[in-house]
Amino acid sequence: EFLQAVTEVFETIGGVLVDRYTTYFVSSKIQDITLALSAFPNITLIDARGCPFYGALAKLRQQYPKCRFIYEVPVGGKLWSERSNEIVVDSTSVYELSLALPALPRVKSVQISQPITDLDGMLQLRNDYPDIQFTYCFDLYGKTVTPDTESINLSWVQIGSGAEIDRYLSHFNNLKRAELRRCGIPNEDMDALKQKYPN
Repeated sequence: EFLQAVTEVFETIGGVLVDRYTTYFVSSKIQDITLALSAFPNITLIDARGCPFYGALAKLRQQYPKCRFIYEVPVGGKLWSERSNEIVVDSTSVYELSLALPALPRVKSVQISQPITDLDGMLQLRNDYPDIQFTYCFDLYGKTVTPDTESINLSWVQIGSGAEIDRYLSHFNNLKRAELRRCGIPNEDMDALKQKYPN
């Protein structure tokens, strides 16, 4: 009877002995973490550093709001704690950011030094995370600009269509002047741009 009582109290999960009094669990395996949380409700701290499934960890954090999760998320060749407030990297991809940001709920600033190439994806990220300040640069017909650029001069640069330049204009926060003389944009496209960006 004593041995039976002991086996009812203790359980081994991923090589770790856990009982109903356990409040702290360490594992890099998402299956073991999920099992421990479901079987032992007194767990209030999960150390999941080394677990690559940070998206699943983010979902578990929502499912168990009283439990603190410690884990790290890779972005731009660095590891960022779940408590990070900002991400500062030389380069990263929009895809990597789209995977990482759901697992980093405290991030309010993302700074990227190297030019971004996936402009459509970055614009979608900005729309998906309006509370995050994204600081980045991109190539605009041979010129490196940022969303805070206030003036651009693309006169005599063969652009071709209003839709092509509009893809870039959508990124500017405070653009006050755009010189677009003799750049091959049809008059009807230019009129549409003036209507869309009246200021």
